[in-house]
Amino acid sequence: AVVSTQSTGLTCQRFIQYHMSACVSAIGQSVPGTFGRCYEDVFTGEQLVSWLINVGLAEDRADGVSYGSKLVLGRVLCHIDQRRSFYDRHYLYRFARDIPTSVARPRSLNDDSSETADDQFKVTRNSKSLPDWF
Repeated sequence: AVVSTQSTGLTCQRFIQYHMSACVSAIGQSVPGTFGRCYEDVFTGEQLVSWLINVGLAEDRADGVSYGSKLVLGRVLCHIDQRRSFYDRHYLYRFARDIPTSVARPRSLNDDSSETADDQFKVTRNSKSLPDWF
């Protein structure tokens, strides 16, 4: 299914504003990694989907995957190694390290500006762009 940039932006903005803090508190955990590394405030795709359903942001698991996918597209959420899209599985995800305070409003895809589709949606914090790998 094709997800509109506008829908993604609105979902991310509302999640950041109203739900992110509660989500991190509810499902964020420390998980030991390889070579002595420890992942802080991470969670599985399964945990996020279950949480989204429990708080009423998703009706079922498929709806939860759609919601999680929007958060990945909006660069609010990412796989810990930035290698995966969002899945309702035991893969580890985390939120952006600098929790964004606003999401730039996307432009219409029919706008005649020279901006590319990739430039139309940006997550920002205090007017600074997050690192490229987010």
